[in-house]
Amino acid sequence: MFLMRPVIEIQAVDGRPPWPVAALRPYGFLALRGGLSEEETGAVVLGLAQGNDHDGDPDLPPRPAGRLPALLHGLLSYEFPTAAGGLWITDTRTGADFPPGCCCGLEDWREWYDVLDGGPPLWWGHAARPGEDPRAERDGDVVRLRAAGGAASAVPVAEVRALLDGVEGALRDFLADAAGWAVRTVPAHAETLAPALARALAVA
Repeated sequence: MFLMRPVIEIQAVDGRPPWPVAALRPYGFLALRGGLSEEETGAVVLGLAQGNDHDGDPDLPPRPAGRLPALLHGLLSYEFPTAAGGLWITDTRTGADFPPGCCCGLEDWREWYDVLDGGPPLWWGHAARPGEDPRAERDGDVVRLRAAGGAASAVPVAEVRALLDGVEGALRDFLADAAGWAVRTVPAHAETLAPALARALAVA
């Protein structure tokens, strides 16, 4: 049996946060799902805002005045915001973990479907030695996984499809809660923030 969870990388907080955030370990991962606390949701939204805050990007309109509009500017403006993290897979039979790496963020999670459809391997990070990068690739009726540390597993294609359905469900549950959080916490931006979060998490 395998578990597949959409996880977001927690960012270090720059200065005093504009809303309550959970005291989470920076650069650790938090699984996105429905039922997160207000503070956990706040930490996720703040991390996404900081991760898409790029000064001087010519693709963005001018930064607005005010701390909150300026913080949310990139997240609200980018057509395709990024979301550091990815899909964390666990082989519950062996205990092997396949964590996300640096090359395939959570915004790219739908690329797993390309693997299922016979596309090229999905490389999601780098290893210490060349040729050992963590990846997922289809081999007949299974998807073979390899972690940077050498762990390997094979997941039936049908099971991966079911796992990806679960990922989308978890993301949709989180987004529904986040939309309510936005209304309560940043009401002036709630209408534009909800679809921006959906774009960042590749949920139409």
